Amino acid sequence: MNKRILLLVVIISLTFALIWFWIRKLESEGPKIIQGTKTKFLNKPQVLNFEIEDRGSGLRSIQVTVVQRDLQNEILNEELPGSLLWGKKNIIRRTIQIPFDPAAMKVKEGPLTLVIVARDYSWRNKLTGNISLLEQSFILDRIPPNLSCLSTQHYLNQGGTGFVVYQTSDDSVKDGVLVDNAFYPGFPVKAANYPQARVVYFALPYDQPDPKIELISRDEAGNEARVSFYYLLKKKKFRQDSLTISDDFLQRKIPQFFSMDDTLSGMSLTDAFLRINNYWRDQSHRQIREICRKSQPESLWEDRFLRLPDAEPSALFADHRIYLYGGKHIDEQTHLGVDLASLAHSPVPAANSGLVIYQGDLGIYGKTIIIDHGQNVFSMYSHLSNFSVSCGQKVTRGQKIGITGDTGWAGGDHLHFSMMIGGTFVNPIEWWDEHWIRDNIKLKLEILAPPQQQPSASKQEN
Repeated sequence: MNKRILLLVVIISLTFALIWFWIRKLESEGPKIIQGTKTKFLNKPQVLNFEIEDRGSGLRSIQVTVVQRDLQNEILNEELPGSLLWGKKNIIRRTIQIPFDPAAMKVKEGPLTLVIVARDYSWRNKLTGNISLLEQSFILDRIPPNLSCLSTQHYLNQGGTGFVVYQTSDDSVKDGVLVDNAFYPGFPVKAANYPQARVVYFALPYDQPDPKIELISRDEAGNEARVSFYYLLKKKKFRQDSLTISDDFLQRKIPQFFSMDDTLSGMSLTDAFLRINNYWRDQSHRQIREICRKSQPESLWEDRFLRLPDAEPSALFADHRIYLYGGKHIDEQTHLGVDLASLAHSPVPAANSGLVIYQGDLGIYGKTIIIDHGQNVFSMYSHLSNFSVSCGQKVTRGQKIGITGDTGWAGGDHLHFSMMIGGTFVNPIEWWDEHWIRDNIKLKLEILAPPQQQPSASKQEN
């Protein structure tokens, strides 16, 4: 009796083992093919990565083919070691790196497909295994956008503003001017004779007398065109100035920053001064760059920019300031604007038409207004005592926007006026100059004007 029971148990166990073995060997899930290289475009020799996995019966073979129109180029055909019977040592995961070289593969510009076929060691399909297929589409694009400069003469000043009219093809996704490593984007303009025309304003660094300046245009595939253009950059020597810091100034001004930085209350006067003059100056400039990160695509201004009426400049752009306390040199900074002093609490006009994109307290600059004049041109009005406009409001040239004051890191009532190209400070004096506006911007824009029609021969005879 016991032998019969034992035999039955053995038969049942073997039956279940055979069923389990049969089911496992007949598993129907094919290999998983995971794309590692996430890209739409190919434009240079590179390695494409894929992960192939089969946790059922293991990987048996991998085949990779490039297909383009009538071309079928097999670039990988790999048989992997393993067993149909036991499969304990079968490979369950494989990383394949496909070296893509357009020239070696003889593929041409345009769409192409990478076909990956993976087979496993399943007993399905008459022991040939499950098959998985991945078709990954790419576009081979090695041609950069067309790019050419339309404006001809470019006379630039160190620390000033440059302006270029150019054209680039429709496949461009990023274009403009590169000044060393600083990029300034271009904006489209309407021109019947140049439908792909664009304009770009760019800043010349005040502390770099010989920057590298290029037009660039990049397409979605990453192809980039770079074009040099003629320019003459005039070097400038900026002033150096000494400012004596008094205890009265520090005791009056430093507490105004306690709400921004509670560590100041425990510092000495000189340590608090250095923290505001360095850390909070840097933070203010970071905030300004963020505010000016986006601009209206069309130009909102016209004619020269206005300055504060009946005001004398007390500090100029790029003045190098040396700060003295107790007769000792304690710090130095660069003044990035023009200080204009008039009567206390003078009305401040908008230098030109535009859109108010900031109104509020701004670190060392105190109560500040920033106006976007379109196409990456901005003006800034600081140390105000009151505002007459709100954020998001459109203003016109000469419209009252505020009242001068001494808020922020100011020693007395005045207007700190700045011009910026995309958050980079430039010399405002150029923008106040009607001749500079005409010679460097308006005359270049005349290139885009439609050509005047010549009178017909019959009219000329009359």
